Order: sequence, then C-alpha cells, then structure tokens
Amino acid sequence: MHLPEHGRLPSHRLPTEEEWEASGFARSGWTLIGPTESRRDHPGFDKIVVLAVSPQYLDGRLIGTVDTSGQLGAEGPPDPEKCNDYIAAVVRAEPRLFAGFASVNPAFRGPASAVAELERAVTELGLAGGKALPDVPALGGQRPGRCGYAIFPPRRPQLC
Repeated sequence: MHLPEHGRLPSHRLPTEEEWEASGFARSGWTLIGPTESRRDHPGFDKIVVLAVSPQYLDGRLIGTVDTSGQLGAEGPPDPEKCNDYIAAVVRAEPRLFAGFASVNPAFRGPASAVAELERAVTELGLAGGKALPDVPALGGQRPGRCGYAIFPPRRPQLC
C-alpha cells in the first residue's frame, strides 16, 4: 500500500479539496487494508496488532473505521460503530498472527456506553484488550473540564 507523505492529509480535520486532490485519493478515502494486505505489508512479524478509529464526529460528520468492501463479513451497511466487529473479523481470519484491541470513544456516546462496548468487545468478540480514544479538541471535541474520563471504578491490580 502506498500512502502519501506524512502530513499531506491532515488527521485533525477533514482535508480540503486541494489536499484531497494532491493526495491521489480523490475523496474516495484511504486504501482498504484487510487481513491479506496486513500480512503482505508486515512480512516476518510474529504478531500484528489491529486497531481502529473509534466513532467520532468531525466537522459534523460521523467518521471512523468502516469496511466499505464488505470483505470482513460484518452484517449490515458499513458503519463506524462496528469498528470492533471489523477488528474481530480480521483477528478471526488468522488468530495466530493478529491481536485485536477494541477501540472506544467515551466522548461519542458517553463513558457508560464506552465501558459496555469495551466489555462486549473483550467478552463476546474475543479481543485482547482495548484503547480509549480521548476527546480531542483538535477534532472538534470539548474537554469536560478535566483531561480524561473515569470510566472504570478503581480496582486492585491482580497478578497472574
């Protein structure tokens, strides 16, 4: 897969028409990267970590990871809210190679929804763990007075 030089398409806002044109993507989005492409692009790796972009609003539009090709087999039309289903489908393609981590955004539907989605992703989809995308002011989010969210009650660490 060939990507434009770093910085040619902004990650903190929607690209301008000129930036889309210069990128070569012609507003069609980024190249599809599935299990086949990941194996091809990472030869010799023992494990490949699979992450996604959590659903979020950017300039009033819902964005995030979607499978526009339908090759991963997630039911229904492409939707950023299925990002963890897409990750799980990649892992199912070759579980010895891929390690999937859930992606949740507490600013999208609230901390309780983020916790429920993270639990679903680990217990039902079998993902190895998760990451929380914090609200990012550069993406149009407003910080809620603190730098983060308390989404889990404090627990004592458990050693295996």
